[in-house]
Amino acid sequence: MDKSIEAGSVFERYEQLKKARIGINALFLQLGKQLIYFHEKDRFKFIEGSGTTWTEFVSKLALGRQHSYDLMKLYSEFVEKWKIPEDLLAQTDRRNLISTLPLVSKATERDYVLEKVYQAKELSRTDLSITLKQEKYPDHEHEWEDVSYRVCTICGVKDYAPKEE
Repeated sequence: MDKSIEAGSVFERYEQLKKARIGINALFLQLGKQLIYFHEKDRFKFIEGSGTTWTEFVSKLALGRQHSYDLMKLYSEFVEKWKIPEDLLAQTDRRNLISTLPLVSKATERDYVLEKVYQAKELSRTDLSITLKQEKYPDHEHEWEDVSYRVCTICGVKDYAPKEE
């Protein structure tokens, strides 16, 4: 370890890093809000050179069509519909929040939505995925299927081999 690095400066940089991450998440919320504005009433068509379709418009912003819909849905569901504080959402990985949308969009109570937000905030993506699947398919016996695959030792691509009968 480099002795010239002081513990205080490492801690300060770590705090700056956490603030930057929260700032990025907050920007994604604002991006969703702005995308909603342009999507409503096809306002994007008034921007010269933006294309005639939503897909063309968002591609000029270096966004994919699905990603733009996900960002709009995050803002409309969590902020507009359920009034979840943006500062809480900014502390949460947007990909985790996106994975909760199928359940949140069917929710009938704000407390349930808050529970999903806190799960998205506290759990890893893998643990959240397991939790959401268990909620979707409660109290069942697992039915396992053996799947054979091979992995490229260079790039890690998985190739599922057909089952032998």
